[in-house]
Amino acid sequence: MVYSFPQREEDMAAPLTQWLEDQGYQVNHEVKHCDITAVKDGELTIVELKLRFGLTLVYQALERKDFCPSVYVVIPLRGSRSVPPQYRRMKKLLQSLQVGLMVIRYLKTKTRVELLIHPRDYEQRKRPKVQAALLREINSRYGEFNAGGQSNKLPRVTAYRQEALRIAWELSQSGPMSPSQLRKKGCSSKTQSILSQNHYGWFDKVERGVYTLHQAGTEALRNHSDIVETVKSQWN
Repeated sequence: MVYSFPQREEDMAAPLTQWLEDQGYQVNHEVKHCDITAVKDGELTIVELKLRFGLTLVYQALERKDFCPSVYVVIPLRGSRSVPPQYRRMKKLLQSLQVGLMVIRYLKTKTRVELLIHPRDYEQRKRPKVQAALLREINSRYGEFNAGGQSNKLPRVTAYRQEALRIAWELSQSGPMSPSQLRKKGCSSKTQSILSQNHYGWFDKVERGVYTLHQAGTEALRNHSDIVETVKSQWN
């Protein structure tokens, strides 16, 4: 197999995800605008992908450092290069910001992830609530259906959307139900708010405390059939 140099940031996600999973990390994509999150032994690492090093990437990394001490930036590297261009200056900048650097080296028949700079210990976790929100989102997802670094024009399959799909699926199987009945079937504690807010327009209230599936919900199940088929074994 020939590996071509990436044209999009999301093209870099697959080799990096495989490498992280081989190290024992649970990997998720596009969690709260972070390209890739990796969790191991309860510790969170955030990875931001870019096709080239620049200030936008540095700004993103600094925003992530506000709530996570372990942040890496990742750029691609052609096989013939030993280090990225301007590496000495890049290294000095990232070390001063306590941000790590990895490269994905694209060779003729394979890719190789290389860790060039470790982030130093961060002095203070300034926004622990944000990190907690990230971990809640990760732990609430039934499956992973985003690509790290994907375009902002593409919808994210968030934990909220996955839970709404679960509720829609349960209603499609059993007919009108109350939030408490849905929770007994395994739906989350957010069932009541998802139904009452009806953010996607998938549900109809047929009487007090009882909801049914709107035609839009039926269409959503059809449009997201790949997701439903992948995770519904967890719902039974």
